Formats: sequence, C-alpha cells, structure tokens
Amino acid sequence: MTRRDSFKIIRFFFRRKSVSKPRYLEKNSWEQEFNYKLWVTKGTRFAAAKRCARLAQNSQLALTILSSYLIVAGISPYLLKTFSQTLDVDVMALITTGTSILLLVYGLLESSKNLGLKAHEYDECALKVSRLYNKLRYAKEFENDKQKMQSSLLDLTTQYDEILDGYENHDSIDFAIFKTQKRRYHGLSKMDVYKIYFEYYRKVHMIYHSFIIIPPLISVVIFWATAKSS
Repeated sequence: MTRRDSFKIIRFFFRRKSVSKPRYLEKNSWEQEFNYKLWVTKGTRFAAAKRCARLAQNSQLALTILSSYLIVAGISPYLLKTFSQTLDVDVMALITTGTSILLLVYGLLESSKNLGLKAHEYDECALKVSRLYNKLRYAKEFENDKQKMQSSLLDLTTQYDEILDGYENHDSIDFAIFKTQKRRYHGLSKMDVYKIYFEYYRKVHMIYHSFIIIPPLISVVIFWATAKSS
C-alpha cells in the first residue's frame, strides 16, 4: 500500500466521522438549530402517524381473523367428530367460549388505545410544524435585517413550543425510522438501519402476525393428535 492510498483511507475515515456530527450545532446558530428541530419534528410526527395507522390496521385485521377462527372452532367439533370419536364436544365448546371472552377483552383493550385518533393527531401536529418550517424558510429572506429576523425566530419558536404542548410525544422508534430516511446524514450504517427495521416490525407487526399465524398451527397439531389417537 502506498502513502497516497493511506492518506485516502484516512480522509475517508474522517469524512465519515464528520457526517455523524450534529451539523446543526457546527455554527452555534439558533436559526440553524431551530431549522433542524422543525425538520426532525415534522418528519418524526409523520412517521408516528403512519405507525399508529399501521397499528390500527393490524389490530382490526387480527381481530377480524381471530373472530373468524372462533366461528370455525365453534363448528369444528361436529365436523371432526366424524374423524375421531375421542373428541369431546363439551370441552371444545368450553374452550371456544373461554377464548371468545378473552378475544372480547382484547378487543376492548385495543379500542381503548385510540390508535386512529392518535394517527390523526400526529398527522395534524406534523402539518402544523411543516407550516412553521415553511415560514422559517421564508423568514431567511430577511437575513440582512437582523432585528426582523430575530423577531420572526422568536415568534416561530413560541408557536413551535405551543404546538408541542398540545400533542402527545412520539415514540423513540418514530425518530429512529425518520433517521433511516437520511441514514448518511445521521451516520447510520446499513446494519443500524436493519436493526431499526426489525425493532419497528417487532413493535408494529409481530404480535398481530403471531395472532393470525399461531392459531391455525395449534389447530393442525390438535387435529393431528386426535386423529392419531383414534
């Protein structure tokens, strides 16, 4: 390896390190920092709205499919009795009734989360912050008039604080998902992005997919066991 190649590697390393630095603090400027805050908050709240909407869709889908499973489970003892004489219809009816009660409780708990309302509120918050972001971009036209610029910054900062006070804070995964959209700017490696995607799947999709997939697998095992014992 030549000395020139060594310098290239060193420059590449420091260039990657500099990307991971918070650029909005480089000039120690409130205008630049506030611009970054608006940009991040806007994107993160949109991500939060999308997450809540996905959760609401997954919850509704899981409840619908689980209800269908219970209907099938209710009539399955009479169908399976032709294949196995060891199947106790009363026991299956008891299991179905107990599961129906659990499903009802689960449905009430899911509805109490108000995911649809939260998605709307996060989206509304993001739109308000987006308007402030546009106003700040416009206010930069008056950079030569420092007094007017400072007055605009103070007014926009006050509005920003009032907006945040009126809405629930987002989840940490929302900010993480937002950072994946500009992974080089935030100094994320591909592995970091994959980890964030997996965490997002775990929080948003995994439990509902488990509710949909596991019951049929259990049913197949029960049917196989009863058929084998007959």
